[in-house]
Amino acid sequence: MNTKTKAALVDACLDYIRAEELPAPLPANASDYAPWRERVADMPEPDEEAEEAWFELDRMVAAQPDDAWAIICELATRCRTDGEHATLAAGPLTTFLRVHGAAFAARIEEELGRNAGLRNTYRWLNRIDP
Repeated sequence: MNTKTKAALVDACLDYIRAEELPAPLPANASDYAPWRERVADMPEPDEEAEEAWFELDRMVAAQPDDAWAIICELATRCRTDGEHATLAAGPLTTFLRVHGAAFAARIEEELGRNAGLRNTYRWLNRIDP
């Protein structure tokens, strides 16, 4: 995967993650739910390119794990909120670890040591700290 293609995929995946993030804070009681639901209903849907990029990353996890790992690491670096990190952890990172965790164990450990964004994303897996 060339640099330009990778950058475009990362940007589009971030667009998807950000479009899917629910407004905070989540409602704590029934009286807070109705106004919160209205805010959610007014949120724009992710555009088709962003959605396709997100599903392309999922396909890459299965077929191109080296490229997928590089994308996941870059996404983790560029996530800005806990919600974005949690979305990345719950989706591509979880799938990647389940399918390729053993084979990539040394690379994962190395990246966790140097990539604060990945550490933040990783902690959302079962809410644990690496």
